[in-house]
Amino acid sequence: MSPDLLVEAFFQASTVKGHRYLDDAGKIMNRWDAHFPEKSVGLDGLIMANADSVFRGLRVDTRTIWIHCSLPDSLNRVVSLAHDTTAEIAKIIEVDQFRRIGLRLQYVYGVQNLENAAQQMAENLFSTSWCNMTDPSFLSRSGFEFMVPLGTEELAANLRVGVVKRDPKVKVKEKIPETGIMIDLDIIRSQITDIRDLKGILGKAKSLVEDKLPTIRDNVLQGVNIV
Repeated sequence: MSPDLLVEAFFQASTVKGHRYLDDAGKIMNRWDAHFPEKSVGLDGLIMANADSVFRGLRVDTRTIWIHCSLPDSLNRVVSLAHDTTAEIAKIIEVDQFRRIGLRLQYVYGVQNLENAAQQMAENLFSTSWCNMTDPSFLSRSGFEFMVPLGTEELAANLRVGVVKRDPKVKVKEKIPETGIMIDLDIIRSQITDIRDLKGILGKAKSLVEDKLPTIRDNVLQGVNIV
């Protein structure tokens, strides 16, 4: 089977008392000015983007810190970037707590026959009890998809799987298959988190993914012709 291809990764931290952003948006912009050629800033937030970088996007406002990575070489890099960037911004805007933390990871596995792959995936999911699936949904846009809760007492996690097609309008990236199956993991902590505990929480999220992903992959992709 092809190795796991982490296509997109997103991190969001909802800040407690993040209103200092209104005073220090310029400091954040100056810090990452060389990395992001596209920038806009206002009362609604700071948006910075780089279409040619793994560190694809950064958004900050009075409520959130949001980070986007594209085709990172490892989950380690995502976790390190999320922690280091968030910690540095939090120091600038004098935030020391977060009310919610979210890490979303999208893995894609290439397939040649999308219809056959979707049918096999559906058969796998409906014939096994590992996911305790109770409310599947069928969407014409993406074929077949479903949500199932995973996670621990400290970290909630939702799994979403579906078939995907690469947008022909987007610049072609060699590593991204034209058609494939996506395994989408959304890991959430809804408890108040102190900045000094952020690294440990992200480490637990990483461990959760590494623990769950092989089982998810085996159950979702069994019998699917992955290329």
